[in-house]
Amino acid sequence: MTLYGLDASFKFTSVGDDAPLMEDWLDSVSDHLDELHAKDVSIVSEGESSAFTISLVVEVKDDAEIHDVVKVGISTLRTAFHACGAGTPDWPTTVEAMGIVSISLVETSQRVFVSQ
Repeated sequence: MTLYGLDASFKFTSVGDDAPLMEDWLDSVSDHLDELHAKDVSIVSEGESSAFTISLVVEVKDDAEIHDVVKVGISTLRTAFHACGAGTPDWPTTVEAMGIVSISLVETSQRVFVSQ
C-alpha cells in the first residue's frame, strides 16, 4: 500500500438560524473522519473567515493512480460532511478536484499517526 497526503480547502456556509457554528461543525467532521478511520487528519480554519483546510492521509494500492487517490480522499471528506448535516450541491467531480487539491507522497520512512 502507498500513502499520500491530501489537502483540500473549503468555505463554510451556514443557512438558517439553527445552523451550527463552524467550529462545532468542524469538531463533528473531525469525529466522523475518526469513525471512518481516516489517517492523520488535520483541520485548520482561517481565523475569522469561513475558510478551512482539511488534511488527511489516503492509503491506496501500490499501482493506484493519482486519480484514485483524489477519488478516495474527496469521497471520504464528502461522506463525513454529509454525516454532519452538510449539503454538497457544487461538489467537484474527481477530475475537477484534481485541480484544486494538493497531493504529496508520504515517504515510508515517515510515521503516520492513527488514533486508536
